[in-house]
Amino acid sequence: MVKLRHYLSLPSIRLADEKELSELFPDCELGAMPPFGYSCELPVVVDARIATDFIAFTIGTHRDVVRMSFTDFARLARPKFSLIGVRPEVLV
Repeated sequence: MVKLRHYLSLPSIRLADEKELSELFPDCELGAMPPFGYSCELPVVVDARIATDFIAFTIGTHRDVVRMSFTDFARLARPKFSLIGVRPEVLV
């Protein structure tokens, strides 16, 4: 989260709680919000290492999944790209 906070130039950052998420995404099951933040003025940040051929994500329910080209996703979501994730070998 420190990398993301610095990247977005914010003084602080935290994860939203379930109540906040249910208010932002009232038509979605908790944990199944689509990765499009523009409807609620949230920035979309993507770790550049996952920008490959396609992306798959839930869209409102835990049963429905959308798979699309990453190019189309980037055009629709207008994400910012950065290296914000932790490499798997660092977690070991």
